[in-house]
Amino acid sequence: KDFDTTAWGSKIKIDKVLELTIKALGNVDLINSTSSIGKNSSSLTVDASSVNGTFKMTAKTYAAGNASVDIKGSHLKANTITIGKGHNDIKVVGGISNDTITLKQNFTKDNSISMNIDLGTVSTTDTVAFSKTAAVDISNGTVVFSGVDKIDNGTKNLTMNASSISGQKLKLTVNTAILKGTNGSDTIDLTKVSGPTTAQKVIGGKGSDTIKLNSGTAVNDKIVLDSPFSAADTIKDFDATKDKLIIDLKPGNGANNKLGALNTVNAQLLKSNKSVRILTKSANGTATKLISKTVLTGTPTSFTAKMLFSANTLKLSASSKKITAGSKNWSGSNKNALLFFYDKDDHKLVEYNVSANASKKISLKSTHTIATLKDLSGTFAKTDIQIV
Repeated sequence: KDFDTTAWGSKIKIDKVLELTIKALGNVDLINSTSSIGKNSSSLTVDASSVNGTFKMTAKTYAAGNASVDIKGSHLKANTITIGKGHNDIKVVGGISNDTITLKQNFTKDNSISMNIDLGTVSTTDTVAFSKTAAVDISNGTVVFSGVDKIDNGTKNLTMNASSISGQKLKLTVNTAILKGTNGSDTIDLTKVSGPTTAQKVIGGKGSDTIKLNSGTAVNDKIVLDSPFSAADTIKDFDATKDKLIIDLKPGNGANNKLGALNTVNAQLLKSNKSVRILTKSANGTATKLISKTVLTGTPTSFTAKMLFSANTLKLSASSKKITAGSKNWSGSNKNALLFFYDKDDHKLVEYNVSANASKKISLKSTHTIATLKDLSGTFAKTDIQIV
């Protein structure tokens, strides 16, 4: 017989239940308003894996916060499980039918989270939904999604670790998805990830990452190169008609990214000044403007200029390491500058540290490949590179 908590009324108090095992031949519904499961339980375990019908339940909000919940739904039929606020240690196992897991907490970057949601591989409509009332950040901790077909936060943003969904087939129903790598060399596989509505922002981290994009989706991918002085990222299926490369030069973003860190490029830059100097290009392709920004101290500086030097506007002498074209209008002496060059033949974005001596003679001090584009589509243009 189906089991419904309506019959319980106020006769049975289960708000402090820590463990609940349910076996039933029919459906089980624990969503009724009189059911207060989890309300006063800092640790709640529910095993409904032996329910032969559908299973529905709500773990009520735990006001004190930092509660844990471990729920096994029906193995055979659909599960509808809602987890109220105050739970940051969450484990859910679904079954072979379609499952919907709703998380009411609007997690922020300050919430330490442990989350493992496994909804199986049989159904193709399994969903993890958030409240859809605010942006959600679940990047602070360990979050594992398995067998999830859709992650839904409506028109709000979602921030998570890229490892939570890398290599999986799912849809992100969110406004902007912000996916974070680690400080190591990551492989971030998004080839089967579709959505979100506005943009997908991938922040690889400090290592040399391999980022695989979904060539079949219309989403605008923004790839943040946040360790341009040391890492060399590889980006596959970059679409120049809609995607962007963002070079992150903001200070305070880690030792490898901060000017003044111990590497060749930074050491050269700091010999003459403590400012970043960036050459920009004019309409005819020559470098005519020098932007000087101090970024070592104070508020992080944003560089709004778009940068691009193509293969026919920049020439380097292999023997003397001089820049022989593409920067001839740069005037000044005893100055260092960063120059960003896109190699059309090898599809590489390269960073050059150039210097002018007392005689205004321009020379190349060091060079570093920031990113390599594989299976590029579209024509790479100056608007595809941004510096922040």
